[in-house]
Amino acid sequence: MAAALEAAAIDNMLLHVGFAVAANRASIAADGLESFDAILSLTETDVSSLSKGFADRRQADGRITFGLRRTNLLKAMIHWAQDFRRISREVTLDGIADADEFKAAIEIAAQRAKIRKHNADESDAVSKAADPGKLKRQKEWTAWSRGLKNYLSTILGQNGVPLSYIIRENEQPDYALEAENDYDFEELSVNCAPMTGLVFKTDARKVHQLIHGFVQGETSETWIKASERRNNGRLDYLALLAHYGGEGNKAVRIKEAENLRKTLIYKNERVMSFEKFLTSMEYMFTGFHDNGETQTDSQKIRLLFDKIQCTDLQQTKSALEVSEGLDIAGNSVTYNFIANQLSAKAATLPDYVARNASGVGREDLGPAPESGVKGPDGKVHTGYFSNWHDLSEADQRTVTDERKRLGQSSTKKKTGRRASALKAKKKKLNVLTRKVAAMNVKFKNLKKRSAASDDDEDDEEGPQDNAGDQFGGRKGKGKAKSNKK
Repeated sequence: MAAALEAAAIDNMLLHVGFAVAANRASIAADGLESFDAILSLTETDVSSLSKGFADRRQADGRITFGLRRTNLLKAMIHWAQDFRRISREVTLDGIADADEFKAAIEIAAQRAKIRKHNADESDAVSKAADPGKLKRQKEWTAWSRGLKNYLSTILGQNGVPLSYIIRENEQPDYALEAENDYDFEELSVNCAPMTGLVFKTDARKVHQLIHGFVQGETSETWIKASERRNNGRLDYLALLAHYGGEGNKAVRIKEAENLRKTLIYKNERVMSFEKFLTSMEYMFTGFHDNGETQTDSQKIRLLFDKIQCTDLQQTKSALEVSEGLDIAGNSVTYNFIANQLSAKAATLPDYVARNASGVGREDLGPAPESGVKGPDGKVHTGYFSNWHDLSEADQRTVTDERKRLGQSSTKKKTGRRASALKAKKKKLNVLTRKVAAMNVKFKNLKKRSAASDDDEDDEEGPQDNAGDQFGGRKGKGKAKSNKK
């Protein structure tokens, strides 16, 4: 019975894509589309081969010309059917009334397939930029786990679903997202992809390899040792979550958030930059959110106003308080809007300008590119290069020109020049000191020789140093005279 219903559905699908002759639909179904399982195993290349195979037959053997349009519709139908598998559902025509609705549905599936292919082509570059790095300390868990999720979302698994589905919270599919208008199908697939079967095992093994690389050599590696032989990235992640995300660590994070709520204040740029202040605010909100205490936008706004105690921002703050009070719906004057307005005003304050002027060339520009002088975003890196002497002259000139264009001073160069000048002066002082010492010695010798010449009128030699003393010299001569007397 189920097979008959399935065969009827496939026949209907072929009718919707343009195969009007029943005999032709039967032949096509028998040659490669006899069941939903068969459809799920096909690729676009298989559809092209199917089309060519029927076109190459003799008329008597049942030649069918698919044509480009029907061939492309069949390919789209394959992607549409496989989308059901990506969200752990059986293929069905429920909700599709006619051929137009079916074509619209499979066209959307075809567009998703193109997007997946494009994302796969750019995956390496995007993944490199999203690399969360090593998990070194317990306090880094919250940021690192988010980074890992973002990193895995840039890599597609065997079935075209981002690998972040491996570490999702719920093991069973969660279709709640479908209740939202214009929901993202890729996100839905992450929430609903099956966690059984060969595809899942293959994806889980890859995630294991990635996580192992992020914890290898660190203390965090200890917590995945027990499950390491399973080669299952989900088990690895759950083991790390059980330790770093457990109740004890949650208590630490909530305590840090509470401490920020009590002590965090913005007074001026000399005490704390406004950017760092907003970052600390976000860290506090994140700490509350991760522990089930999500702050509403109104609560965030009230806390933001309470924390800003800068005289120079008082006028802007008061104006924003009035605007926030008038925005009854809360759609325009949001927390982000207020934070951005205050940030823009803070950037005009004298303290901000002075701080940034004195810090030109010292800001954290991140690590240098592994090769060349441009980062993943195509911008020239103007910070520190540990391999500066290995760069080509053209690359060095590119960096130098960009630094000049941005008005960045080279603090290290200036420091180096001052150090070199100081070293040279010290060296010169040492030379002069040695010369003075030599002249003092020479002066003393001259005094001695002058005194000796008064006792020896026959000695017509001019002033000499004591170079010949070791061979008798003037000292020996003086002794000889003494002996004569």
